[in-house]
Amino acid sequence: MTGPSQNISEQGNFCVYLLRCSDGTYYCGIAMDPKKRLQQHNDGKGARYTASRRPVDLVYATSCRYSRAQAQAIERKAKSRPRDLKLPFLEKADAEVGTAT
Repeated sequence: MTGPSQNISEQGNFCVYLLRCSDGTYYCGIAMDPKKRLQQHNDGKGARYTASRRPVDLVYATSCRYSRAQAQAIERKAKSRPRDLKLPFLEKADAEVGTAT
C-alpha cells in the first residue's frame, strides 16, 4: 500500500526531541517540526505527561532526520536511559548518524 502517510514515514522527516518539564523531569518524543510540537505541548495539546508539567522547554532536537521507525527506536532507547544520560545519548546518536554519511 502506498499513500501519503507511507511516503512521509519512509522519508527522513522525523527528529527526536527532548523537553524539560517545569518539575525538572524530561519528556522525549518525535516530531516533524519540534518547535511546532513544543507549542502544542505548552498549549496542553501534547502528551498527557506534559499537560500537567507545563511550561516545557525544548532542550534538544536531533539535527538528523529519520524515518518514523528509526525515530521511534531512538526515542524508545532514550526513554530507557536515566535522566542524566538522555541528552548525551541523543547527542551521540545524532553525531553518529551525521558522521556515517
